[in-house]
Amino acid sequence: MINSLYIRKASIKDIEDIFLIEKSIFNDNPWTKKMIKSELENHNYKKTLLISDNQNIMGYLMIHFFQIEYHIINFGIKNEYQKKGIGQFFLTFFLNELPINSTVFLEVKQSNFSAIKLYKKLGFVKQYIRNRYYADGSNAINLFYRKD
Repeated sequence: MINSLYIRKASIKDIEDIFLIEKSIFNDNPWTKKMIKSELENHNYKKTLLISDNQNIMGYLMIHFFQIEYHIINFGIKNEYQKKGIGQFFLTFFLNELPINSTVFLEVKQSNFSAIKLYKKLGFVKQYIRNRYYADGSNAINLFYRKD
């Protein structure tokens, strides 16, 4: 399955697909279509990538960046494609494309053990905990990656 995956830059016409994935994954507090649209508008400091099997969008990766510093602000893989190596493949692709000496950081819900495990497997390290970061009052772990 991994060999037949495609990664491309998202466009405004992908809002509905991204929103449906977002709602299914983060059903307790999903991003709104307006928030997603803001990420898809052309700016020179943000980018959204999609992964698909050429028919179905399977996930998205939203990034803000400045020079060689990157912030993953949202990352999701459709429920039916989770735990099949697709998220790892997608994130590895992104990290491999970064210039040397780049840094990446992100926040992840402290209770999202499978995501934390994936990030740590790819070399992210814990920096600190952000208490009551999410709308539901749960904590976030700030993770950091450096490409040497």
